[in-house]
Amino acid sequence: VAAGGWIGRTWPRDPRLGLGWGLGALAALALLGAWTWGLLPYGVAIAYAGFGADGLLPASALLAAIAMGGAPAASGIAFSCAVRLLEGRLGHAAGGLYAANTAGSILGSVAGGLWALPVLEVRGAVWLFAGIAALAGSVVLRRPWPALAAVALAILVPQWDARLYAVGVHLRISDFADPSLSAVRRFADEGWTLQLYDHGATGAVAVGRSDRTGNVWLSVNGKVD
Repeated sequence: VAAGGWIGRTWPRDPRLGLGWGLGALAALALLGAWTWGLLPYGVAIAYAGFGADGLLPASALLAAIAMGGAPAASGIAFSCAVRLLEGRLGHAAGGLYAANTAGSILGSVAGGLWALPVLEVRGAVWLFAGIAALAGSVVLRRPWPALAAVALAILVPQWDARLYAVGVHLRISDFADPSLSAVRRFADEGWTLQLYDHGATGAVAVGRSDRTGNVWLSVNGKVD
């Protein structure tokens, strides 16, 4: 957010364009980040194979930044450009802008964590909030391109790969004799049957059954309990 805010202080020259395209970029980058979801466990395997256990934490932070960092940067650009639009009337108007931004942040957090994720699940929540940002960008620009781009990108967002995330590759990769990409897929797919998977307000819960023993297990955010 800070990096985007710094860019938006001077670019683009027309702050209205920056606000509109910043909102459109927020939507596009959120959707593109969502496209990487199914690749992240493989990224963990590549990091472990290349750097060992000591490299997992920085690699996981880098993977998270790649998947989720673009939209916050775009939001920083949009906010800086919104402030620049108030040039010459920064008193009351700036206070109103900051108040609206704070209220929107609170509303988004509550709606996202307590309603959108449990009800719409991850892909639906990203579709909803990216759609709001893209529509706002189109309204500011008075052009349909941000909304049309968001619709096109939304088609690319895959279903959440419940099997891949239910088994907690990031927690078990150190046990792999072969931390290859094919081994990760076999680990997720073979030897068990998914009974239930659901997102709640505080985590993702999966129930699986071993095909060999019939044992039933429960995992929360990939950690088997």
